[in-house]
Amino acid sequence: EKVIFSPKVLDYTEDLIRALFEENYFAFSENAIEYVRRLTAFCIEKIPLYPASIPPITLKVFGDYYLTYQSNQRTTWYIFFLHKGDNFLVTHIFNNHSPEAALLRN
Repeated sequence: EKVIFSPKVLDYTEDLIRALFEENYFAFSENAIEYVRRLTAFCIEKIPLYPASIPPITLKVFGDYYLTYQSNQRTTWYIFFLHKGDNFLVTHIFNNHSPEAALLRN
């Protein structure tokens, strides 16, 4: 089984590292890098193992399935992906602070 990240998701994670540091969520860039590394490691390790949820129709554009990852008490990540054979393609990631998250709570 193989977990692959779409180019859009790879760009997002790079931007996320920069934003977390520049917006002072982390005092050191190394901490922002580690935070995002834990998020991507969760994807690689857990997507093939965890039972996934099916998103509401309004969010199907992001992927056929999603998992949640709680990085801390304030932030939950939603990881959308496609699954074909032994491959998983991570297609979109957002957190509970994103406008899309409201569509999961309805």
